[in-house]
Amino acid sequence: MGSGEARRLYLRAFGWRWVSVTSLFYLSVCAVSLAQDAVLSVWTGEAKEVQGLEEWRELRNSRLSAYALLGLLQALLVCCAAYCLTCGSLRASHTLHSELLSDVLHLPVHSQKTDAGWPLQSFTQDMQVVDEELAKHLHSWLRSLLDILSTITLIIFIMPVFSLAVCPLIMLFLHIQSHFSSGHIRIRHIEANPVVSVTSLECVTHCVEVPLSGPKHRQVCLMHCLQASHQNLLVKYNRIITESWAVLQFDGVAGIVLFLVSLILLETQPDSGLVALALICAFNIKEALRRYPQAASDINTDMLSMQRFCEFAKVGKEAEWTVTHRPPFDWPRHGEVKFRNYESEAASNCTPALRGINLTILKGEKIGVISRGKADTDSLVSCLFRTVEARSGAVLIDDVNITRMSLHDLRSRLQIISQIPVLFSGPLRANLDPFAQHTDAQVWLALELCHLKERVQQLPAQLLHPVQRTSLTFSFGQRRLLCLARALLARVKILLVEEALPCVDIETEGLVRQLIHTEFKDCTVLWLAQNPLTVMHTDRVLVLNNGQAVKFDAPSTVFQQGPLFSQ
Repeated sequence: MGSGEARRLYLRAFGWRWVSVTSLFYLSVCAVSLAQDAVLSVWTGEAKEVQGLEEWRELRNSRLSAYALLGLLQALLVCCAAYCLTCGSLRASHTLHSELLSDVLHLPVHSQKTDAGWPLQSFTQDMQVVDEELAKHLHSWLRSLLDILSTITLIIFIMPVFSLAVCPLIMLFLHIQSHFSSGHIRIRHIEANPVVSVTSLECVTHCVEVPLSGPKHRQVCLMHCLQASHQNLLVKYNRIITESWAVLQFDGVAGIVLFLVSLILLETQPDSGLVALALICAFNIKEALRRYPQAASDINTDMLSMQRFCEFAKVGKEAEWTVTHRPPFDWPRHGEVKFRNYESEAASNCTPALRGINLTILKGEKIGVISRGKADTDSLVSCLFRTVEARSGAVLIDDVNITRMSLHDLRSRLQIISQIPVLFSGPLRANLDPFAQHTDAQVWLALELCHLKERVQQLPAQLLHPVQRTSLTFSFGQRRLLCLARALLARVKILLVEEALPCVDIETEGLVRQLIHTEFKDCTVLWLAQNPLTVMHTDRVLVLNNGQAVKFDAPSTVFQQGPLFSQ
């Protein structure tokens, strides 16, 4: 069932129009090839009736001319078939890559964190199979299948009695093909195993390069390498034997076809031209029978990559990125946030859900959110950005339920300065203004407010300086200030600020706090922290414990009531 779904997915991405046109051209190529054989057959039958050298030359010229024209037509049709197959495979690659990218980008955030290797394999190995291997295998499979079918049809047309042997031959062929395909796929699975695919040279190189504590460890490493090399050679040997045995069996089927055709020709004694045509077809089917099983097995193996694309399509996605009903352009105007009996599901096993949250955050308030661990504050961030959907209740921003709007509209109106500063590979300006909505003067002003203007001016390319995710151009504190500059340019009404890591110096964090209080004085700010001392400057403090709001009051009142977290 999975293979059938994968085939339908590829054909749909290939385009039914291209499927039809490609099949038509391949049928035409087979028809022209049979027509060439028919010309030779007719020429053979007419040669015995020729009288005189001049008549023989005339017959030769006419038949060679027809054969040459058919050859030219076949070359043209082969080019057209290759063009259509290429266009269809390119369309399939583009469509599947776009759909895969869309599926990955709309996966829930927590699933992307836990299964990072899954999308990576699909974008590399699986897409390589679709781009390079599948079209080549499809060409070989389609050509060999049409050769077999057209040859059998022509033999039946020449000698109808051969149709009695077709069904048993097909059953024998499918039986051999089934065993070969299942064994071949299993061997390909084993070959893909990283342990088996390691060669002896790679093992020895690894043992030499990796520092070991003594000769005993080196001996153990070499023993593992020898075992891996043995497994590698064993799998390759079995693959060669399996393919050779299958070729031998299919040659046997071709031999049976040739024997039956010869036997029927002896009994019926048709025209010499038909005898030549039937024998040519019987000889040609041998090569087609050899090519078909390998191509069919390769396609079945390629369908494993397509099945992973199908699995991506079935994985639960986030809510719609865009919807027809959109909030006003200036929403939110005030930044008032209300939680009404809000409960959310856990993003993962280690992240508790928010339960029974009832509170109102007024516009422009600076709220400190503290918790025993980071899981509770992460749940609050997930709730506001809707990386986890509500189980019950609602979150209202300026009296608008956030579940009624698209994720794009919601997330573009919020900003977060995360604990680990997020910078993207690319120019510095694109990190600060990703959508190029501000002028260079505005970008420089944001850098100046964050005390980074002089540092950026010292860079060779200044705003166009390439930033790498692991670059050491900026310190950890400067990276945090760059994220703050990005938030300054966005000018949102709701800002979330996570507590800085201990590696950020006190002066930098003091500058961040000062800028937020001055430049975001009309903005609702949520300070997310685990250290109560870092939120003393806020208007009110919200205490979360195991997903519940246990306290929500002024800092002095909250801290005078005793321990924040009771066991």
